[in-house]
Amino acid sequence: MTELLSILYKLRIFTSDELSEALKDKVKAVEALLARYKQQGWIVAIRRNTYCMKDIASGLPVCDKYEIGSHLSPTACISYHTALEFHGLAHQPFNEVFVKSMTRFNSFSFDDVDYTYCRQTKEIVGMMTPKGNPYVRVTDVESTLLDCFDRIDRAGGIEELLHCMEGIVLLNEERLIDYLARYDKAFLYQKTGYLLERIKEQANISESLLELCRAKGTKSVKWLTNNEESDTFVNKWRMYVPQELTSKEEYELI
Repeated sequence: MTELLSILYKLRIFTSDELSEALKDKVKAVEALLARYKQQGWIVAIRRNTYCMKDIASGLPVCDKYEIGSHLSPTACISYHTALEFHGLAHQPFNEVFVKSMTRFNSFSFDDVDYTYCRQTKEIVGMMTPKGNPYVRVTDVESTLLDCFDRIDRAGGIEELLHCMEGIVLLNEERLIDYLARYDKAFLYQKTGYLLERIKEQANISESLLELCRAKGTKSVKWLTNNEESDTFVNKWRMYVPQELTSKEEYELI
């Protein structure tokens, strides 16, 4: 039993197939083993056919929400506001985990946390496995920012996103340029330029990057958020934004 538990605690989180592969010939009836260990309090079912070991002292799962989210499919990756949290940039924690995945899974709740499937049809840009944490896949800071610019709703809204950006002190501009080219969305260039210009001094954003965003992204007028909220036109970026984001010198009211 000690040897089996040692194998399970090394896995931390697993499906029945992954457990069968890890145990190989040590156990014939994996489902019976899972049922027994669940009853004895060693294992908790996160969802159908996904299990996590429990800390016997606390009775809590040994995996945090980042590990759980990373294990929901072979291509699962922690993204959007959850990635901001992981990188220590979030203004406040959410009880929702955003998971990009090229493999569909059903969104679900576990332990008062909602795990939300975010459809991904192409290779996930900027996915990384952090040093010292091989159980997590997460988008890097640059990719996370662009994702949040692209889907501000998944960043918790514009106010939360701006609070998160206050913690940024350095960005890899080569990555940003590469990722923007791979996304190839004019509106994303437009939003990126406007939002990064707000932290230009703080994060040492180069003028050349902002000019690239202007050249690629200001071909048509857009709204940063919804039409009702974004009521103020910023001519430089040809974009309507919420009035509270602008200075008196740069806006024109509708």
